Amino acid sequence: MERQSFRQWGQLMVGITLAAVAFAVLWSMAGGWNTPSTTTTAWCIAALVVSYAGFLRPCVVVDDRGVQIRNILRDTTVPWNEIDAARSSWSLIVDAAGTSYTSWAISGTASPGRDALRRRQESSAATTLGPHDVMVVDASAVEAGLRPPTWGASAAAIAAWIERGRDHRPTSLKPVSEEHPQLATTHTDMAWAPTLLLLLGALAVMAVTVL
Repeated sequence: MERQSFRQWGQLMVGITLAAVAFAVLWSMAGGWNTPSTTTTAWCIAALVVSYAGFLRPCVVVDDRGVQIRNILRDTTVPWNEIDAARSSWSLIVDAAGTSYTSWAISGTASPGRDALRRRQESSAATTLGPHDVMVVDASAVEAGLRPPTWGASAAAIAAWIERGRDHRPTSLKPVSEEHPQLATTHTDMAWAPTLLLLLGALAVMAVTVL
């Protein structure tokens, strides 16, 4: 399966805008257009860390190993053999081995993506058919339905893609080897993000000493 990373446009726009403003202020001070200030520099650094931690880093990755949910401080990797279902509520939820894992990055109330709009159009066309009519779907529509959702897709569209991957998962796992590193994970793994913890720790110290 081709590796796909999913984020939503609103999340990206907030993160990019926040980072761009912080960079602009730092650049203006470095260029001499604004008076350098320790407090302003600290606020800009804080904005960059928050932008990365809260809006740019969180995502959902789907690949041969399974589904990786990257949240603010912790990453959860769920292999295909443990995924029971994927669904959409207030956000994307992956059920595995009796536990539900929620994604910070994928909201259930996002605007419908291209795939969702296509399904809505097909559904509308189907409701207008009479009892003896036949709905014809060409090959291009079938092929489009097998493509992964695009960036900005809703949680429902991503959940459907995960469900499709779960239905096509292998019935048995091959032995782990250097030739098949994607099969190294056979159980759900939850890990803290050490780099981010260090950044947030440094940000807390800076907030106490400078801000």
